[in-house]
Amino acid sequence: MINKRFFLSIILCVLAINQSMAQMLGDCVFLKGKYVEIGVAPNGGYGSTLPAPGTYHPNLGPGTTFNFWDPGAGTASISANFLGFVADYGRDGWAVGVPGYFGDFYLPGTPQEGWAINVNGSESEAYIPSYNSFGLPSTGFTGTLAGTNLAYVNSGGISKGIWKGNQGALGIRQTTILDTTKLFFTVNVVLTNTGATPLNNIYYLRTVDPDNEQTQSGDFTTSNTITYQLPSPGNRVLVSAVGIGAFATNAYLGLGTKDCRAKSVIYDFGLDPGGVSLPSIYNETSTFHYTQGFNLVSDVGIGLVYNIGTIAPGDSTSLTYAYILNAAYIDSALDATQPAFQVNSLSFNSGDTINLCTYNFDTVLISMGSGSFYHWHWSPSTYLTDTNGVANVISADSINTTMTYTITGVNVSGACDTVTYFLTFVHDTFNITLNNHDTGICIGQSIQASVVGPPLLSYSWSPTTGVSNPIIMNPILTPNVTTTYTVTASSSSGCPPVSKHFTINVAQLPLVTMDSAVVKTCVGVPVPLHATVSPAGVPYTYSWSPGTNLSSTGVANPVVTPAAAGDVTYTVTVSPSALSGCIGRETVRVHTIGDFTINTPDANICLGRSVTLNVTGSVEMGYTWTPATGVVTSTSMAPVITPAAWGSYTYTATGSYANCPDYVHVFRIKVDTLGIAQNYRDTICLGQSVAVDVTVPGSNATTNYYHYQWVPGAPEVANDTMPNTVVTPATTGVHTYIVTASPTAANCSVNDLVTIKVLPNAITISPIDTAICQGQIVQAIGTGDALFTYQWLPTTGIAGPNSLNTTLAPDTSVTYIIRASYPGCPDMFATLHLDVQPNPTVYVGGNRPLCQFDTLHIHAAVAPAWYSGYLYSWAPSADLDNSTSANVVFDGTINTTLVVTVTTPAGCKAKDSALITIQPGNFASIIPDASFCPHDSLIVTASSTVAATYAWHPAMYVSDSTSGAPVIKPIADQTYTIVATSAAGCKDTVYWTATVYPGAMISVPESVTLYAGETFHIEPITNCSSFTWFPITGLDYPYIANPTASPDVSTLYIVTATTEHGCKAIDSIYVIRDEGAILELPNAFTPGGSTNNKFYAIDKGMAHLNYFRVYNRWGNVVFETKDINEGWDGSWKGEPQPFGVYVYNIQGVSLNGKIINKTGNVTLLR
Repeated sequence: MINKRFFLSIILCVLAINQSMAQMLGDCVFLKGKYVEIGVAPNGGYGSTLPAPGTYHPNLGPGTTFNFWDPGAGTASISANFLGFVADYGRDGWAVGVPGYFGDFYLPGTPQEGWAINVNGSESEAYIPSYNSFGLPSTGFTGTLAGTNLAYVNSGGISKGIWKGNQGALGIRQTTILDTTKLFFTVNVVLTNTGATPLNNIYYLRTVDPDNEQTQSGDFTTSNTITYQLPSPGNRVLVSAVGIGAFATNAYLGLGTKDCRAKSVIYDFGLDPGGVSLPSIYNETSTFHYTQGFNLVSDVGIGLVYNIGTIAPGDSTSLTYAYILNAAYIDSALDATQPAFQVNSLSFNSGDTINLCTYNFDTVLISMGSGSFYHWHWSPSTYLTDTNGVANVISADSINTTMTYTITGVNVSGACDTVTYFLTFVHDTFNITLNNHDTGICIGQSIQASVVGPPLLSYSWSPTTGVSNPIIMNPILTPNVTTTYTVTASSSSGCPPVSKHFTINVAQLPLVTMDSAVVKTCVGVPVPLHATVSPAGVPYTYSWSPGTNLSSTGVANPVVTPAAAGDVTYTVTVSPSALSGCIGRETVRVHTIGDFTINTPDANICLGRSVTLNVTGSVEMGYTWTPATGVVTSTSMAPVITPAAWGSYTYTATGSYANCPDYVHVFRIKVDTLGIAQNYRDTICLGQSVAVDVTVPGSNATTNYYHYQWVPGAPEVANDTMPNTVVTPATTGVHTYIVTASPTAANCSVNDLVTIKVLPNAITISPIDTAICQGQIVQAIGTGDALFTYQWLPTTGIAGPNSLNTTLAPDTSVTYIIRASYPGCPDMFATLHLDVQPNPTVYVGGNRPLCQFDTLHIHAAVAPAWYSGYLYSWAPSADLDNSTSANVVFDGTINTTLVVTVTTPAGCKAKDSALITIQPGNFASIIPDASFCPHDSLIVTASSTVAATYAWHPAMYVSDSTSGAPVIKPIADQTYTIVATSAAGCKDTVYWTATVYPGAMISVPESVTLYAGETFHIEPITNCSSFTWFPITGLDYPYIANPTASPDVSTLYIVTATTEHGCKAIDSIYVIRDEGAILELPNAFTPGGSTNNKFYAIDKGMAHLNYFRVYNRWGNVVFETKDINEGWDGSWKGEPQPFGVYVYNIQGVSLNGKIINKTGNVTLLR
């Protein structure tokens, strides 16, 4: 039997090479699927402490500032390429969609994820933030946890990362499993008691902070839901988070399992338990959220918590959960966490059928992976070692019919429903496929066997001769003779073997020889090629390559007709017609030469000169030049030809090569003679033309014809290819023309020289028009030519009337004309005008004073006055209204010397100055403004810093309008203008205002009488604001406007009142105290509803009434009272009384005890 484990390991290695989807960098493991990518930290959390490889898709979110400690490198850093896990949600590429990159299911750059474990109350944690160093190294663990990434595996489209660690005696093995085609991954955790005593109260917690798509939205908030909590359909436990906002609506993250020991939780404070123990979390005594359907929209953590219970020494238990990155994968992801079959380490699902022949099993070991939290029962018991437990062993040879087993699991805790699984075994036939067919090879060649079949079968080949390994599926076959090979596949489970065969025909190699290794020919000349093959007498197939220019590529002796010069190597491949794979080869080189080329074109030369020819062609060819006269050498590829006389010559070149026709070419030479050089000179003025003839003597149009070329040519030369033409130079100066007379032959030309001096056709003089001062000398400078004759007109004031450059000194303004002459040229003229200007004098009137703040008009008088072109400049100009006028206005404030400069345009000038002395203008002052009460007066004093007189305006209320200190007694507001005049006549004005306030006024009654017990409230009429009463006796308050007076004796009160401006007034009131009493009644009244419409008695000084009675005209008492404050309302016995006269009688006692009686009539009006 073959070693099945070795064979399987070979297959796994091959698969790993083909699908390198996982790798380890430093202490981190990276798993890469088609849609999901994961970074595993050294503490088993998801969040690498190193940047992900370049083909991954990390995406650091904004606001992430953690530095992560890399235990392997011993450094802390932050990188946008740190990776937790990401997903291509739409399975359409990492850059497709809106937005294109979905996958920030929690931060790939600074992930918040991890796990915790509690054993007998001792709790340890492994969270990614534990790598946040804050400048301090960290292992990523708290408590007694330890561990590291151990390995990675790639096999059959499945990538795995294996982490191994421990907490004390509890061994922990975490395997992250990624199906590279799915949008979820699972985590299998195996817990093993490596100690000698039981480990009790074991709890496990896995948590993640789902910041879904935070890298797109910048928002850490998610919508978090307890989707499933036990008991639930299908025993599901699931907590999920969904992104919110425009960029995250499809960002789904689920953390779930089908494990009866698990609970899903949401917690709204931090990532880790935050000091809350795992038993409290599982037993729901914490503030975590557990209720199925609960939803919380916030930046929170989600997780799964397990109650593992007790693990005996040497025993293990496992748990599996899934990270789901697309809601469409919830079912398949959760199914991947439930218990599954392990048959001889291969995974199978419920309902699978296993063909024992195909898998070549001897003994079948069946176990329920991740199923330790169920009690399992197996049925039927046939071939089983036990009907209870998580595993069974079956002998494969004993199963000779179809056998289906039912495995039922009952949850230990009762939190889950009972589950049932089915697994079927068959002992059936199998088949293999042989892809090789009957074929032929030559001796020494090999063929790779190609068999496809179940990998766990045993294979054997016969015969074994020429087989590289006769017991493997696909050996290499190298027979020396024709052989039929048979391959047989066998199964150790008792299934019948299967055989396949095919035949390899072996032949001898053909030997090919050529008549010659090299064949020579010329372009277009056919030549045969001969191939001889042995052994003779065997039908052969021929193939020539390349087929270029061959008459046939499939015969032994083709004819080649080369189309171009050069070497071509032909290869002939020969094989027996019955066995195409057995071949022989040979080569032959065909060497071809072509025609030669005379590269030198036909020539025209001057007599006595030579031509060196250049020929391109094969050096293998023989060359001959005829005639040979004047040719050196006549058999050369580069001869030199020197004709001896004038005329035309033809030379023939012949090239010869064996077995090829001659190649013939001709070369022609024309020989010319040299002309005679000529020299021509002339002088003209600009704009004139000259006729020139430089024809070569003795030449004509047919004999010794010459071609002429003028340089420079047109447009100055009328016809620059004629020997006789007209030349019109465009500028002054000496013009040189070279006329080249050339025959047909090159290098046989002669140059004629034509020199023409061109004089200017105009003169200039400077200055043209200028101004000078009388008596000034002017230098005239002109441009012309030394060959010209000059004449100035008029000659007055000219030093040299026949010189172009001379001096001029006229007495008056004048216009000069100068004439230039040269034979053959028209006369030339220029003019010069001189404006002779006078030398002026100026006077501004001498020094003078100026009052401060006044202005001064100044006139500059200039002589001679007849000239009107004077220019004025005053300095300094700051205080002038105009600094360029003859008349200016000065308004300066300091002593100033004014200077005026008078010039003509020619610069003739004069100056004068005047000192302006500034007299004070601000010398007067006056006392401050004052305020008056009516009839007040004040002495108002004005003063000056210089001696001055004064004038007051207006003069009203002023004692003296010319005084510096008059008495002012105004009766109304008045503003005065005071003008002070200094001895220099300068005036200064000041202003003074007298404000007259309103007079004080107060008025009170002259007197008032008070009876016993009465007071008087004084109400004055006044405009005053403060008051003083005297005497104060009998007043309630003596300093207010309206006190109440109640003196014991008659008193005269005097009040002094003052306005707010201090103006005062006095008045008095005499308060008379009367010790008597009065009792008065009205003589008519009108009854009504008001109290005031009653008939009352008016009293003063009364103590009380004895009676008050009213009688009608019949003597009846219609009203009676003793209350002095009660009056009659006009009714009797409740009835209104009629209009008429009624009689009253009243008696009272005064305060001093006197009885007062009063009787009278009252008229009742209605």
